[in-house]
Formats: sequence, C-alpha cells, structure tokens
Amino acid sequence: MLAAAVAGMAFVEGGGIARLESFLVRGLVTLRRGGGPIEDEELMAALEVITSVGSPLLANALLEGRAARFVCQLSDAALGNRVVAHSMMNALWSILRHASPSEYSVALGVEAHSG
Repeated sequence: MLAAAVAGMAFVEGGGIARLESFLVRGLVTLRRGGGPIEDEELMAALEVITSVGSPLLANALLEGRAARFVCQLSDAALGNRVVAHSMMNALWSILRHASPSEYSVALGVEAHSG
C-alpha cells in the first residue's frame, strides 16, 4: 500500500496527470472524428494506466483534475466501439473505487452522506 502511495505521488508530481489528460483529449477528439490508430493507442494506454490506479492519492488527483471528466465524456464518443467503452468503464470504476467518497461527491457536485 505504501509503495502504491509513493508511486502515485511521484506520478502526480512528475506531471503524469497532465500527460494522461492530453492523451484522453486527443483520443476523445479522434473518436468523435472517426478514429485514428496513433490516438487510439494513446487513448487505450491512458485508460490502462487509469485502470491500474492503486492509491487514493492518484484517484483523488484524477478527480480533481480533468481526467475523470474526460473519461466520462468517452461514454458518448465511444458508442459503437466496445473496446473503448469497456476500458472507459474499467477506468472510471478504478477511480471511484480508490477515491474517497468525499472527493468524488465534490467532483460530481453532490453532497456526501455518512451513515
């Protein structure tokens, strides 16, 4: 668990979130235009990285930035592309599974309830 936290911190501090966001945006634009091999590979790699999230720190950073929002936007753009849609759902589940409920409720604009 400590190793995942340290790796997550290094990834966030090293600009990894911004890089993931740029891959997601390019993939989103490409999907909306009909697809392209290089962007599709980048998109799938970004989704794979997000799916392997293992720390709350990294999951919270993905929610605080734009990455989680871009992953959600892929649901419309990926219609007809089951591979991307499946990877998008796995990535979103990984973020939500590892983030604290208060973080994703803030990101989704809802109030967290305990109980």
